Amino acid sequence: MLNTNELTFALGRGWRKRNLAQCFEDTPIVQTLSAQLSRSHFTLLSAIEGAITHKEAHYE
Repeated sequence: MLNTNELTFALGRGWRKRNLAQCFEDTPIVQTLSAQLSRSHFTLLSAIEGAITHKEAHYE
């Protein structure tokens, strides 16, 4: 996250976190990806990760 000095440098004088937040008022706040995934998604991803790790170990 940018601090106010970085915002001023990047966007010019008059920009503060509050002003910047107002620019994105209409932007929906979304959950992180991990919060959106179900247990079956995690199981599938874990299986894929395991298969990749096993394959990489086989070729070393």
